[in-house]
Amino acid sequence: MQFYIVSGGLGPIIRACPTVARHVTWVYASELDTDDRGILRGVKRAVTFTEKTRYLFEIHKGIHGSRTERNPLLVNAYVDPRRRPVPFAHMIYVGDGETDIPCFSLLEANGGFAFGVIDKSRETAARRKVLQLLAPRPARVRSVHAPNYQPGTSLYEALALSISSIGGRIEALREAAYASRPVRSP
Repeated sequence: MQFYIVSGGLGPIIRACPTVARHVTWVYASELDTDDRGILRGVKRAVTFTEKTRYLFEIHKGIHGSRTERNPLLVNAYVDPRRRPVPFAHMIYVGDGETDIPCFSLLEANGGFAFGVIDKSRETAARRKVLQLLAPRPARVRSVHAPNYQPGTSLYEALALSISSIGGRIEALREAAYASRPVRSP
């Protein structure tokens, strides 16, 4: 299982978290540009909602972020859909903001799982965001949860069920592929 972070936040701050360093495959995030002395020169990369979907395509096509840091146009390389290592249907996306909506829609339209997390302590804003995510048909997310990933919470259970569902799909596809192979006698 691979974990990626796609964030508009600052990459160095996200990568400094020990849990991220241990468990996350790659962090796609905003970056600042500095000179040799560490003096800020400007913004190197700003991750917007458009960039977030681009990074999902990189993951989908199996293009590691270290390669596209050097050549951002690699994401446009054609990869036969049958050879793409991470189908959208095998992705789970958890987001907490309006910049995540295109990623939610992309995954939900392609069989993946999208979950919104909303801080209910900001009641008015949270209610508006829930309506924005769930009202359209099809909905942009499967469900909306409090940002609590601990066992026993609704978000934890939704993620666990999604992982089981993806595993079941993979197993069913594998069994179907083996069943369709011609049997050769010895």
